[in-house]
Amino acid sequence: MTKSRNRRTGPAEKDLFGSVEKKRPGRIENLLAKFDRNTFDERIKRLKYLESIAPKGYGMVAGIETIAVFHEARLTFISGAFAATIMLSQAFIEHWLQALLGNNGFENAAKRGLKSIIKCCRDNHLLNDYLLGKIDHLRQTRNPFSHLKPTAHPFTLSQRLFLEKKQPNEILEKEAKDALGLMYTISGVRL
Repeated sequence: MTKSRNRRTGPAEKDLFGSVEKKRPGRIENLLAKFDRNTFDERIKRLKYLESIAPKGYGMVAGIETIAVFHEARLTFISGAFAATIMLSQAFIEHWLQALLGNNGFENAAKRGLKSIIKCCRDNHLLNDYLLGKIDHLRQTRNPFSHLKPTAHPFTLSQRLFLEKKQPNEILEKEAKDALGLMYTISGVRL
């Protein structure tokens, strides 16, 4: 017997005459197929949203890590992993702003966290205040996912649920969309 590979079911056994012995999908394969069916329409909607905000013919030159977080922010959004989208979008923005500061002679400020980077950009008029305010909002939204905060902290999801009277996924999806839009905007800033 020889082995070949079937995309859905994994390795398949072949007999001496080349006939493939059919194997039934296992429990894991069935679970993933069910997940794919149940989330397909929502993933299509999110992909269409991304296509609607992405500049046509878009490309960038950046480090491998920077490009990876950019692409993975898109993939996590399509998959519905909104907290991960927020975190990855912010990571991309921080990378881009670090390069901006470094290219403008502010290497020390570029090595600090995003809060210091925003302050340096503001103090040196490298970006407009409106955009810096949006970046700071993203930083504050991301912080409770990266650093444990008390429940009463204004940017924890539990506090926002209480104040905004919305479902967690509604809040996270909106923030993820805002983060992606901001990510695309920042990627257009000349370094």
